[in-house]
Amino acid sequence: MLALTSTLAAATSRPIIGVLALPIEHGDCITFRDAAATSCFHSLYVKWLEAAGARVAPIPYDLPPAKFDALIGSLNGALITGGETDIKQIGSAYMNATLRLYDHSLALHATGEAWPLWGTCMGMQVLSILGANDPAVLLSHAYSSEGQLLPLSLTPAAASSRLLCDSCLRNGAKAILTTQNVTVNLHHDGVPPSAFAPGSALAAAFKVLSTNVDTQGKAFVSTIEHASGAPIWGVQWHPERPQFEWKDSKSAVHFDHGADSIFAMFSVAARLVEEARKSTRRFASEADEAASLIYNFEPVGTEDGGSYQAYVF
Repeated sequence: MLALTSTLAAATSRPIIGVLALPIEHGDCITFRDAAATSCFHSLYVKWLEAAGARVAPIPYDLPPAKFDALIGSLNGALITGGETDIKQIGSAYMNATLRLYDHSLALHATGEAWPLWGTCMGMQVLSILGANDPAVLLSHAYSSEGQLLPLSLTPAAASSRLLCDSCLRNGAKAILTTQNVTVNLHHDGVPPSAFAPGSALAAAFKVLSTNVDTQGKAFVSTIEHASGAPIWGVQWHPERPQFEWKDSKSAVHFDHGADSIFAMFSVAARLVEEARKSTRRFASEADEAASLIYNFEPVGTEDGGSYQAYVF
């Protein structure tokens, strides 16, 4: 396994990762609604990627197909965020956008080119639906995991994975993730381990790297990796929250902001960005690149000055 500090396989030191925006009507950032906006995502995902050395370009889910494909063809990877969008509508504009990202990553992998795709929380659920080509693998309102902080319970597949093997993350990060209550779970939907039964379409598409149980003892899949070896990863937990979301003293949910937690979450981001550095994708010109970056937008936030901000498009 290539060490994260190596540059031997790096095709770029200036990776750009696209973040897919949610439909604002049903997205988790609806509270920041703008009359002219159609899509959004929270700034936490941008900060998480930037902290590991990537730049970010927004990908509005409702771009015309030609523009959508031109944009993702210029990026070095993409991220599907968490949220509250109805992802069981498999033919929706949003799910069609996620499928384009998924197919793009797989197509480039088939030619030997790296193009990582990451899914967080709802994003992992999206990847599961795409892998199975069946929304029934996702159980809605079936779990009690709002505000759970858990260590990952690894499966045997983790040892040979490209995300959670012993040498995949920076020193000690895997031990933190698997022994301390640091992974943030904020979900009521989830994919059960039974959906990955041998012989199923989902098991053919993805390997389960970790599972967890909710407050009622019900098991859910918490980390997945594409079975083909393509750098497509999904996590039911939120690696962007411990570093960048701060709750006030009255909140019922508090994250572990300790040094170990922050280090582990940074290491996960660094693993994703390291894969993006291997991508050879480029914008046609510096002007096109500059026009596509997140720096052209300003996040909006709550009146109380909280850390929960969003970009709207």
